[in-house]
Amino acid sequence: MTSTSDIGIEAAIKFARLGAAKIIIGDRKLSMANSVKTIIERESECKIGVVKVLPLEIGSFPSIEAFVNNIQKLTCKVHAVILDNSFNYNSSDNDVKEGLHGADLCLQVNLISKAYLATLLLGLLLQTSLDENSPTNLKFVGAYADYDLETFRTIEPFTNVNYSIIKHLKNSPDLSYQFIASKITEMAMVQELAKSVHPSKVVVTVACPGFCEDPEWNNCNSTFLRPKKLYKRLFARTCERGSRTLVSGVLQGPKAHGKLWGNDRCQM
Repeated sequence: MTSTSDIGIEAAIKFARLGAAKIIIGDRKLSMANSVKTIIERESECKIGVVKVLPLEIGSFPSIEAFVNNIQKLTCKVHAVILDNSFNYNSSDNDVKEGLHGADLCLQVNLISKAYLATLLLGLLLQTSLDENSPTNLKFVGAYADYDLETFRTIEPFTNVNYSIIKHLKNSPDLSYQFIASKITEMAMVQELAKSVHPSKVVVTVACPGFCEDPEWNNCNSTFLRPKKLYKRLFARTCERGSRTLVSGVLQGPKAHGKLWGNDRCQM
């Protein structure tokens, strides 16, 4: 896991209950990651030592490389990877935020860094697959809204096949569509990554858990957040139910390769 999101934590709890030998969490805030570790251990009742925490600043290439190196020191086998990192701007943001490597944070986190991390981890997944003669899994966490293309029907860079979308997003970032554009481009990256490896070795998939409410163990009673929590309670699925998509996605095998997994079926 490369995120401490609610949906990722719920999935980790399930993996721990199913007997995962080791669960590795990467996050830039080690205090947050250690709190998540405590939650997973408490809710799953797994053995102490199953959940490990490693530092990971997803927007930094050196940090990504160190993260992968540290995984290799912890374990010689990697069976499943869930990439759940995502960045979006707040409604109060008036301008884009530049990342450590020149691109804005949306493009850096949602596409560039994630592609780099996925490529490095793919090598570990392939080695495990070859050693055990069994497919491993590389999962990206997405959302159905990511694939609504109507926003881009009239924007020149997104309709001209000779134009680089990534170059446009880097050189001319726009708060109105930067997030969704980076996520759509991420899906294209996932499909290309899937073409580079046979599904009998590594199954590459995007899993979409849907709109989820906060889990029961996230006891945030802030007055400011109460309207949002009420809205989620009325219209969202539970976080526990949404996390099933991440877990079941790992079990789908080659039929899900290069596809979108959600609502218990493969799409795209």
